[in-house]
Amino acid sequence: GLPTQLANRITLGDANALKGRIVGQMTSAILAGSITKVAFEKWTPSEGAPDLTLLQTHDEPSILANLLTRFLRDDIYTYLGTMLIVCNPFRSLPIYDESTAKLYRNVRQGASPPHVFAIAEAAYDSLFTDEKNQTIIITGESGAGKTETCKHLLQYLTTVTNSVGWLEQQIQEENTILEAFGNAKTVNNDNASRFSKFTKVFFTDNRMISGCSLETLLLERSRVTHVPAGERSYHIFYQFLAYCRNNPNEKLRYLVESVKYYDCLSTGVHTLPGVDDGAMFESLRRALTVLDIDTTIQHGMFSVLSAILLLGNIKLQSSSSSSETIDVSSADLSYLTRIADLLMVEKPRLVRCLRYRETTVRGSTIEAPMKMADALLNRDAIAQELYAAVFDYLVEHMNNQTRAHNNSEEYIGVLDVFGFEQTPNSSFEQLCMNYASEKLLALYNDRCFVREQAQYKAENITTMPFQWVDTRKCVELLDSGKPCIFSVLDECTAMAQCSDADFALKAHTAFEIPYPNVYLMPPRPKHSTTFGVKHFANAVFYSVADFVVKNRVANLSMVWTVLRDSRQPLVQKLAELQEMSEEKTSHSHEFRDNLKELLRIADETTNLWYIRCVKTNEQLAPRRFDSHFVNRQLTSMGFLDIVKIHARGYPFHISHEEFFDKYKCLAPTSLRWSTKPVVDKVRAILAEVPDITADDWQVGKTRAFFRQQCFDYVEDVRRQVIFDAAAMIQATWKMKRQWREYRALRARVLFIQYRFRRHFEARKKAHMASVRMYLKAWTVGFRVRKQYIRLKNELDASEEKSRRAHQLSQLHRSLAEAQDRLAIIERDLSAVSFEVQDTEAQVTDIKAFVMYGDHTLANELQEVQAKLARLKVQ
Repeated sequence: GLPTQLANRITLGDANALKGRIVGQMTSAILAGSITKVAFEKWTPSEGAPDLTLLQTHDEPSILANLLTRFLRDDIYTYLGTMLIVCNPFRSLPIYDESTAKLYRNVRQGASPPHVFAIAEAAYDSLFTDEKNQTIIITGESGAGKTETCKHLLQYLTTVTNSVGWLEQQIQEENTILEAFGNAKTVNNDNASRFSKFTKVFFTDNRMISGCSLETLLLERSRVTHVPAGERSYHIFYQFLAYCRNNPNEKLRYLVESVKYYDCLSTGVHTLPGVDDGAMFESLRRALTVLDIDTTIQHGMFSVLSAILLLGNIKLQSSSSSSETIDVSSADLSYLTRIADLLMVEKPRLVRCLRYRETTVRGSTIEAPMKMADALLNRDAIAQELYAAVFDYLVEHMNNQTRAHNNSEEYIGVLDVFGFEQTPNSSFEQLCMNYASEKLLALYNDRCFVREQAQYKAENITTMPFQWVDTRKCVELLDSGKPCIFSVLDECTAMAQCSDADFALKAHTAFEIPYPNVYLMPPRPKHSTTFGVKHFANAVFYSVADFVVKNRVANLSMVWTVLRDSRQPLVQKLAELQEMSEEKTSHSHEFRDNLKELLRIADETTNLWYIRCVKTNEQLAPRRFDSHFVNRQLTSMGFLDIVKIHARGYPFHISHEEFFDKYKCLAPTSLRWSTKPVVDKVRAILAEVPDITADDWQVGKTRAFFRQQCFDYVEDVRRQVIFDAAAMIQATWKMKRQWREYRALRARVLFIQYRFRRHFEARKKAHMASVRMYLKAWTVGFRVRKQYIRLKNELDASEEKSRRAHQLSQLHRSLAEAQDRLAIIERDLSAVSFEVQDTEAQVTDIKAFVMYGDHTLANELQEVQAKLARLKVQ
């Protein structure tokens, strides 16, 4: 059997040894039926316990030492009951390949080393065994590794079915697009998500992936036009410019320049160490192709991005005639010409959108000129909303491509929400992020502490009381109270003339007294520009600059009307989507409503799994574990209290009926059919389980409660009993089947020996009958074929005769035509013959004349010769 020490000392120190030695032996032991008891002995921090509840002491030094021990040997994952703690190593580790994923398939969470794959497998198994949807919530500060953890979860979920097809590849490539358009470098993280997302992976009843859907919350719009020092805007801008820099034709096509040319990018960092933006853009193009975004839409998308960058360079200026009106300089007109060409709209209408705004007065819509400050805000709003529209279009398109077409409702959701973030100039975005973190912690505390202790009390379970970090006052200050910070902000947003200072003053007046321990008043010099909130992680002072503007939903109806008439298909689509969307009260109101609904559904309709990501140092350096920095993160979320309630409480509970139905296989036969109350049956079953004590479990009025190790052990015993029973059933069934086959075979042999001849004659008779039938059929077929051939020949002969008669008639016609032509030729020939005869007579006369001439010449020649002869004689 598996040694007890090996069963209790599960680590991830050496990945190769892990694959063959620990998980392999553990899995084979479970399947082979030789499970030994999971020992309840405690660990020391120097040993690196895989689960913090197994430590001998549950104090901060022990917890930190245990995490440090595991971190130094690259064991970045640690269990806390069913929760997973992830210590960000800030470097790549070889523990996410396919061979590692196979080690966790069909393996219970407690029987496998801590890993993000184990959480994914547990959720996947629970989806079908509990017949309830699952939600995995990833929390942690900015830079703690939430994005990478989400990627590894989706990687496992898309390969768990052992069939990676086109749909699974599309789901994996979605992350490439989301990182390009939704992530940016911040002071805390080089790849920080600037939006929250909830990804649902749907499965069919036969455990195959059927689709995926994505919901996003609150994209950080202000980063499009204003980049803080030391940070970057969204990755896509730098990737796009790097691609155009390496491709001159594309640079001319999209009218782009260098990064420093654009005012909205020049203030931040331009490159990231170890990152090739050009190569990342090529990966993005491949992902867009996999998601079936055609080249026309891609061209429109990059044209919009180029236009957004150029919008940031428009300065605007006050009119020479009046400071209340706006003029467009020649430089701005040059930018607007390029923007109009990129968006394929009319430049005069675009210029008007920068100078005027539509307002409704007594039911009539008019165009009112804007002041300089409003015009600049309007310019930024156009760029921000254009980018947000592109982002929303991509999300909608990806959802359409990966939608479940068979109406599947079983899903595993992965919730990646903003982490707690604090910057030197924390603003509206940080308030929303930290509010989301507060809501998540409040949900966990409510489930882990409030409801747990209420259930202990209702069930008369004896346990020590627990303390925890109560964040309800902070949540009430931010959102739940009447009034609250967000409601005051919405009131100021609804008033056109309300300033940021007015918001700060209202906040101080409303919250200083009711929330003395949560709401922090700033020092007097900053009284009108900041306010403070004491969050669970840290106290944060927020600068109210642009709070109202960032929360307000800009009125861009004129812009969308112009863009709707664009000749660019994507731009038209963006305008149509904006016009069809519901009118928003404010950005924070929409974000809070969506977050509350999402958490309500996750809490009420799904099983929740938690992954807590921990940032190991502020410098983002690999192999560095800052104990004080880590301790601050753990303390802020009440980590010590969570460890204690998991170690000393009874986190696993199940109703008496469900327990008896599931674990009655552990009870004697007499107990299974007993008429005793089900609560007595539950106690009797637990009493039968060896090696557990009464302190490991308690039975309440309606539910049975277990410590984690006890529940895991009882589950292993149940699986072992089921395995043994299955093996016995298989052995008995195989024996009976073999006996029946032997008896049937022996009877058949005897029957063959006794009846062979008769059987042979019967077969011979049947064979002869079949031969006769065959010969008869062949004879009939022969006659039919012969008759067919004769008829076919006659038909062919008849057709040939008809064909020849037709040809003969054609020949007769041709002969008649030839005879007619011959007669004509003969007439022509007779006429020619007369001419020939005349010609011959003329030739004869000529010949006679020639002969006469020749005779005359000959006589004259003779006379001359005679005269010559006489002369010679003389």
